[in-house]
Amino acid sequence: VYANYNLGDDLFLHLLFKRYPTVTFRLIAPDSYEFFLKHYHNVERVSEPHLNLPWLMIVRLFRLFYCYRLSGCVLRRKWIKLFQDESLTSDAYLYIGGSIFMQHEPRLLLQDSLNKLINEYFDKSYIIGANFGPYVRQSYLVYYRDEVFPRYTDVCFRDTYSSHLFKELKNVHVAPDIVFNLPPLNVEKNYKSVGISVMDFTNRPGIQNINSLFVEKIVDAIESLSKEGYSFTLYSFCEREGDEIAIRNIQNKLSDSKLVKTCYYRGNIGAFLSDYATVETMVTTRFHSMILSLVFKQQLLPLIYSDKVMNVLADLNYKDNLYHINDIGLYNVTEAIRMARIVNYDNQYYQNAAVAQFEKLDQLLFLSLIHISEPTRP
Repeated sequence: VYANYNLGDDLFLHLLFKRYPTVTFRLIAPDSYEFFLKHYHNVERVSEPHLNLPWLMIVRLFRLFYCYRLSGCVLRRKWIKLFQDESLTSDAYLYIGGSIFMQHEPRLLLQDSLNKLINEYFDKSYIIGANFGPYVRQSYLVYYRDEVFPRYTDVCFRDTYSSHLFKELKNVHVAPDIVFNLPPLNVEKNYKSVGISVMDFTNRPGIQNINSLFVEKIVDAIESLSKEGYSFTLYSFCEREGDEIAIRNIQNKLSDSKLVKTCYYRGNIGAFLSDYATVETMVTTRFHSMILSLVFKQQLLPLIYSDKVMNVLADLNYKDNLYHINDIGLYNVTEAIRMARIVNYDNQYYQNAAVAQFEKLDQLLFLSLIHISEPTRP
């Protein structure tokens, strides 16, 4: 899993742990994840492989001279040792995550190599919740189609586009995003309240240059609509990826920083969602802010920064205006917020259909379970 206190990935884990209360999970994660895991009785943390100081310096030296293959070999040996140890006591390996198959440079990385090795150590292996791409070379797609995914027991994507890339593989299927399994929170919405899930784009390939314009447009909307009685909350989904930096950038540009409230996700799923669900209109930049706003029946303005958002909206047969982040300079964000509406989709169908993400895991774990738990609110 992407263990970096990212709300979307942590929601995946929450739903997984609660679904199988009698199964013991061993999660590869850093020490900092103990705060998150203390809320679950059926999880043990496994330390990530680490290098001692001499080896760390050697790896950095390799990278300095672009010897990526040599540095990768050192780290790969550490991960292989971990897989060997874990395979002795584990029934299966699970890779759960969203955008976990992306290629931003024309070469395979350590993670790509490790993804291929899993089945040398685990008899059963599963990938759930993912989308595929973006990728820069066709060889990346071919590598996963011919050498990686066929080795897994099951691969479940979260959008039709990704699954169609591998339609010839019988172990690949599709189901709606795991977070659609989350029961809605029936709370009263605050009138004229607007939430904005923010992102820092400075390290996002292809869209780095729109960061200042994004801040400018959001600031203009807040300044204008605050005069009309609207209230605003800025939401950070992942501190490590710069969401809190984006919030500070917006606050610094406002005439009065008190025009906005802030809500930070730092492992506090229940408190974060309780606040999020009370908002009437949500400007969704983060992928899972869009999913949550659908689940919570909020008026929705999606700012689309990635094809993965477009692919899910296509599956939903979304017909409203599409606001691409690359073109944000052309939009009147203030007016777009005024015009935001609740997306009309069959939420009960999607909640039921999203259970299929766990279908093959259910089959594996059936004998060890008395029952499958209903989705649980954090």
